[in-house]
Amino acid sequence: MRSGRISEKAVRWGYNATATMVGAFGLKEIVRQHLLPRLLGVLHSTESRAAFEGVERHVESEIKRIVEKPGPVVVGPWLSEIGFELLYWIPLLHWARERFGLDPDRLVIISRGGARNWYEGLLGRYLDIFDFINPQLYATLNRERWASQGRQKQLAQIR
Repeated sequence: MRSGRISEKAVRWGYNATATMVGAFGLKEIVRQHLLPRLLGVLHSTESRAAFEGVERHVESEIKRIVEKPGPVVVGPWLSEIGFELLYWIPLLHWARERFGLDPDRLVIISRGGARNWYEGLLGRYLDIFDFINPQLYATLNRERWASQGRQKQLAQIR
């Protein structure tokens, strides 16, 4: 990318990195406060804002597309640090619910280790991953994922 000019490819990369980090369920506040300032920090502020607005519109359109489709919205499982689930992911879900009118009854939230109460106000249905896989196997698979990706952070959407 040339200094002083952001390319469409850079904007798409920024969106894809964000979208895959937490899935296509949107991350407006997290993106605004944490990821985009790092991705676009080297650019002039006017260009950064213009690029951000394009990414922001795309993320919001993805959330809107999901909300407008009928049927359940499966959210999770969160695979990264518990602290980030509490600090960023759950507030993001509350924001998406409020901003886009997402009916909590449509949500199927998957987490682990008895985190049901963390999702108060969002629950349609809660599934604990440990009801389907034992914690030791879960930990092993997560360590393998970390090793294969070279990091703990969840940067890929699981389908």
